[in-house]
Amino acid sequence: MDSNQHQFHLEEFKLLHKEIEESSKGCREIMQWTLLASAAMYGWLATHSPVDPSASLTAMVRYIPFVLTFYGSVATAAWMLRVRTISIYLLKIEDVIGAPLLGYERHLRQRRPILTTIGAVFWILLMIGNFIAPLYVIPLKE
Repeated sequence: MDSNQHQFHLEEFKLLHKEIEESSKGCREIMQWTLLASAAMYGWLATHSPVDPSASLTAMVRYIPFVLTFYGSVATAAWMLRVRTISIYLLKIEDVIGAPLLGYERHLRQRRPILTTIGAVFWILLMIGNFIAPLYVIPLKE
């Protein structure tokens, strides 16, 4: 590998690593905004009692936080798949331009993906909560 190729891959490594950082930041923001939106929606629903709580519109509105959570989890999963693809490529770059046994991506591969696991648990619990919570915030009359 000549100097130009080495410099190119070094810059590519930096840019892709920055993309991973930005993606992680985006995932955290989606998590925060989805949680905030769910809380705001339930707060509003709890304080604004509808005329007819069994109306189909009210029944559908109650599950907006669940739908937001579902879409947020799908977006986060898509981002994490992209991050994983980039990470695999960065591992190859580390092998070529760095020391084969050193590098941040190699270090991460040797450990359990704790943040990914925590993120998955967060989305699962939030979806379960947003599916069950409407039954208690605005119980439908029978």
